[in-house]
Order: sequence, then structure tokens, then C-alpha cells
Amino acid sequence: MKKTLLLLGLSACTLGASAQTATLGFCNSEQSTETSVRMDERGWLDCALRIPANQLSGYAGSTVTAVRAALVQRINTDSLRVWLRHSPDGPNLAEQLILRSGTTPTVQQGWNEVPFDTPYTLEGGGEDLYIGFSIYQKTGVNIISQVSPRVRESSFCRLKGGEWTDISSYGVVSVEALVSGDKLPQHDLGLLSAQVSPAPTTSATAMQATATLFNAGTEAVSSIQFDVERNGSTAAQTELNLSLQPGQTQTISFPFDPQSEVDESDSWLLKLTGLNGGADEVADNNSAEAVYAYQRNVLIEEFTTERCPNCPSVANALHEFLSQASYADRVYAIAHHSGYYEDSYTQPADRDYLQFYPEYPGNYAPGMMMNRRAAYPHYNSSSYLNTIFIPGSASTIAYYADIELQREANAVLGLTLAYNADSTQVTASVGVKCNAMYDTPNPHLNVFLLENDIFSSSQSGAGKSFYQQHVTRAYNSTWGEPVEWDDNTFQYSCTFDLQDSWVKDNMEVIAFVY
Repeated sequence: MKKTLLLLGLSACTLGASAQTATLGFCNSEQSTETSVRMDERGWLDCALRIPANQLSGYAGSTVTAVRAALVQRINTDSLRVWLRHSPDGPNLAEQLILRSGTTPTVQQGWNEVPFDTPYTLEGGGEDLYIGFSIYQKTGVNIISQVSPRVRESSFCRLKGGEWTDISSYGVVSVEALVSGDKLPQHDLGLLSAQVSPAPTTSATAMQATATLFNAGTEAVSSIQFDVERNGSTAAQTELNLSLQPGQTQTISFPFDPQSEVDESDSWLLKLTGLNGGADEVADNNSAEAVYAYQRNVLIEEFTTERCPNCPSVANALHEFLSQASYADRVYAIAHHSGYYEDSYTQPADRDYLQFYPEYPGNYAPGMMMNRRAAYPHYNSSSYLNTIFIPGSASTIAYYADIELQREANAVLGLTLAYNADSTQVTASVGVKCNAMYDTPNPHLNVFLLENDIFSSSQSGAGKSFYQQHVTRAYNSTWGEPVEWDDNTFQYSCTFDLQDSWVKDNMEVIAFVY
């Protein structure tokens, strides 16, 4: 039997197409076909990507010749203005307006590359640079494209000249500046953000460092060296191989063990000490203060039944998504056999969880929810958010899971399993720890016993052969055990009976606080 830990709490395309040109931005020239940000009013929508001042040193003397902005759609829009600023509300350093018709180019769905009549010369440090666009929408429209990675305090939007909203938790906005210069650096790797998190699955003091990098040079990066400093002293050193092309952004993680207990009172610094076996030409962007945070993992709850002919397609999409190595040990799934009739796998809790469905249109399957949050646009009104949605593909599941993975978390769980003498029972022992920022009211701890790879010959829509996954065999209670903190910790255990017909090697225990 496998043990599974679910930790809930806090969980730039930049340079270089050629030797003399570069793309300044964090989106890897990628765009999204979906958006989680919608402005439901008529008026000017502003969107901006912030490039911190310390990331601009290598560009001194280069010129920004154009801005590229990706739009999810152009319906009910007619005007697009791209611009550069030193602050969100500052004057435009450069700007250019295009229309839906009558200009060259015209406003398009997808990427819009808009050249400036007068290029802007970068000073290379001292002030942040905001690369943005303003677009006039005649009614509520889904416009803003955001993609991975997620960089703190990088992406912002506002409507009708109101307050700017930080939308960085949904990803970086698909906005880029095209830069031209004679002295662009060959080797310049920048640290955009850093985080350290407890990783208790390997040892009581094990940690994981996560860093978001961007290749601001004109040469590919194949290896890097890192120092991790704790309270001013070196806690770990590591060398990593990677493949980071010019103009690309990438988030990496690596384990380390300081061999002593840590908490949020410690200060952390990640420092880039070398790349490709040599030095970095630009030192200003080689270090970042690391946020101490618990990793937020993702719980996917799938509503499905054997009587549902459309459920196998979503089950296969979920299986495809979970098979990706980047989500291993971070995303977990539980199947509830309810929503569209019931079957032999239906548990009483599965019926209780129908409360998560909206009143209209009511229950259905297939359905899916993540971390039990209302975060998904209603099919009939994108201004109304559902807890349950219908994913169309593995990429749609990944889109919403990536958002959850970047949300902050303020608690961490550890889980151990123990059989009784004849292996007819298994006891799950869970330890929970929260930090000083934990303020969730009425927390509860759920523990589920699941079985995978159960053969089914009666799954509608799947032909003669289908394997049920994430089937609930037992659980502590529908809504879990109330968490009663002893200072900042909570201990809990429960025991599950194991039936002979269950295959223990295909079983797992999942625990989560919500």
C-alpha cells in the first residue's frame, strides 16, 4: 500500500531570438485560449507586465521597437493601444494605437505585434518597466491571456481607470517587448522569484527550494550553480543541469537538508553563483530573497458513475494529466460515484457531496472540483463561479491545477501508515502543523482510503473494458474531523478495515485539511 501526503497551506520570456534582438517578457511567447479574469463592463481595460529594475541591467542602451500582446478573443473590442511605463499610472514612455480596421496592423485574436513609430531606449536599471496594453471593450469580454510560470507581483489589470488588481496568481500575462541592441549579454541568467518549503516526506528537516529563472542572454544555459543561504550562512550548495534557451523562462525545484528545524522566522536567500561552468555577465539579477512557505498541493474530486456515457473521456483526460511527471506528488484525485445516477461504488459521502453542485442546472456527471473552491466560470454566465466544472481535456485540468499550485498555503501535513498483525487493518496517523498566518475558520481533516485499477465491464461509453480509478473504499467521515489546534499542531489517527477482495498494492490513503 502506498501512502500519499496532501499538503495544503501556502503553496521571463526574456531575451534572445538572435545575437542582436531579444524578447523581453516572462511568457515564453505563449498564449492561452482560456482566462480566469473577466471584466463585465463596457470601457477601457488595461493590462500590464512588470519587469523589475534589477532585470534590466543587461539591456542598457538597447531600444524597444515593438510590443506584442496576446488576446484570448477580440469580440466586442475595437481599439488596442500598447505602451511602456515606469509605473502603472505613469506617463507613456512609448505608445502605439491600432484599430479593428483601417490601421496596419489591425486588432486580431491571438498575438498582436505593434511597432512603435518612435522606439524607446532602455536605461538599464534604476526603475521598473511596465509593458502593457489598453483595449476598449464594448461589453464584458474574456480578453487577458495568462500562462505559466507564475511570478509574484508581475501581472496587473484594471477597468475604466479604477484600481489596479494583481492577477499574478493566475500566471504571467502574454505581453512582450521586442528589443534591439548591439551589446546584448551572451550569458545572463536572472532570478525572478524564490521559495523554500518543508518537504517532510524524506526527513524531518528536509526542505525544497523553488526558483523561477529567465535566460536574458543570447546563449543557451545548460548548467547552473546555486547557494542557499539561511540567516546569512550557507545552508546548501547545488549544481543542476537544464536546457534553457534564450528568451525562455523556467521554474525549477531541488531538495536540500539544513539538518535542523526551521520556521518562518528564518530568512532565506537564493544566489546564482555560476552558469555553464563560468560566470554570469550581469550580477544585479543573480539573487532573490526566498519566501518561506508551505506547498499547496491539489485535491481533484471527480464525479462519475458507470451509468455515465461521457465519463470515460474525462476519466482518461484526468489519467493523462496525472501521468505527467511535473504533477507527481503534488496532485491527487478522489472519485465520487454520484451526480448522474449511482452504481455499486457509490458511498454515502458521494451523495452528501452533491451539495457542491449549483442549484441550476443541478447535478450531472462528469464533473470535477479542485480543493473544493468556487473558481470556475458557470457555463451560462462567466461572472458566476462554480465549485464544479466539466473539463474538456487534460490541458484544461492542468490550467486550473496550475492556478491552485501557486496559491499560498499556511499548513503542512505528514502521514504514516501501519498495518495490524495480520494486515486486515491499516491505521493512518496524521500530523498537521500551521504557521502564524493560518486563519481559516472551522478547519476539518478528511482521510480517504482509495483503490485504483478496478476492472469494470459495465462502464457506459467505454466498450467492454475499463478500469475504475481513485475509488473510495473507506473514509473517516463525510466532512472530516474538526481540527483542534494544540498551539500550532494537531494529531489524528483512524483505522480502516481491509477486505480480502481489495488489492492492497493498488490502494492509497489521502489526507487533507480544508
